[in-house]
Amino acid sequence: MHAADSSKSQRLRRMLDDLRAFAGSTTFEIQQRTRSCAVHSDIAELRQNGYIIDRVCEGKRNGRQINRYYLRGRRFEP
Repeated sequence: MHAADSSKSQRLRRMLDDLRAFAGSTTFEIQQRTRSCAVHSDIAELRQNGYIIDRVCEGKRNGRQINRYYLRGRRFEP
């Protein structure tokens, strides 16, 4: 996977700012605030940039899996 540079990508900066401001947000909540069409892909790119992001599955609601995301820090500078 080729990940965008989080220091240059406005899309990834929005995602990172949101994760910092709203710990424990669901995929849907993040999508609504950031207007991201692919929250899981943006999170994967941030992980490629060295960010530690935990996903906690809370089960299913209305047949959909509910995930919450937590930014834990950064492992390294790419």
